Amino acid sequence: MRAMEAFHWEDDGRACAYSPSEALLYALVHDHQPYARYLLNRYSVSALGMPSQSFCCCQFSTTPHLTMAVRYNRTSILKMILNSAKDFSEAERLSYLNRRSCVHVEGGKTALHLACDLIGQSNLDMRLKHICLGYLILFMPNFRFQMREQLRDNAALWRSLIGEQAFRWLCGLSAPSLFVQAMQKLIQSVSVDQLEALPLPDFLKPLDFRLQ
Repeated sequence: MRAMEAFHWEDDGRACAYSPSEALLYALVHDHQPYARYLLNRYSVSALGMPSQSFCCCQFSTTPHLTMAVRYNRTSILKMILNSAKDFSEAERLSYLNRRSCVHVEGGKTALHLACDLIGQSNLDMRLKHICLGYLILFMPNFRFQMREQLRDNAALWRSLIGEQAFRWLCGLSAPSLFVQAMQKLIQSVSVDQLEALPLPDFLKPLDFRLQ
């Protein structure tokens, strides 16, 4: 941090020293917790003020520090920011926490909305859940399924989550594929040890098949 420049150039050509708000953004980027602590202890809520336009294009957004802390997972500095926000009045604190972020960088989302998006499911999570659904279908040949009505009532949602073919199987609208039926018969007729000993091709070991 000490090796970095002490001034920055504004759009009008002026050389300006960093404000506490702009310095806090640098501390967030580099995860410099002692410097962030110093700025918040020394300047309190003024360190959470809006930086110049050269740092943040959306001047209506007053929460660049909050959203940056969430985006970069700076949990220690985030706790410091929230602790400093106690110096706001109640109305100011609620406004600060619920203010939308930069529309160009974070899509105008609140810090909470951004945090929820960042902990959302990845493609790998959905792939593993599709595999689990495949195992469920294999080991439940009689389809003792008690949520068909709920699936049909929210058809669009469930089709997007599990795919058209799996949706139709679970709703009883179509029979499983010949591959699934053959695997069901195989699992019913042999033990697990015998199944492992069968000369099956690699794509059947383990039973990681595609639903569609």
